[in-house]
Amino acid sequence: MELDGVGLVLCHYPFRTWRNMSRGWRNLHSHSHGRLAPLPRQTDVGVDAWDFRPVTLVEIIATRRPRARAKQPT
Repeated sequence: MELDGVGLVLCHYPFRTWRNMSRGWRNLHSHSHGRLAPLPRQTDVGVDAWDFRPVTLVEIIATRRPRARAKQPT
């Protein structure tokens, strides 16, 4: 789909390749709970990866999340 001129591939599961990946499209996913190192233009949008709050597409594009976060000890 496209939203505000941004090509998006949406799925619960992260992809390692996706349609139009080489054309700048983004993969937004959840499932990995912030533990999967993302590829360029791939973002875990699950609330547990974003301090338990929803985020906008503008925030996703503006924020670089280069590495998966380490699981915090309990």
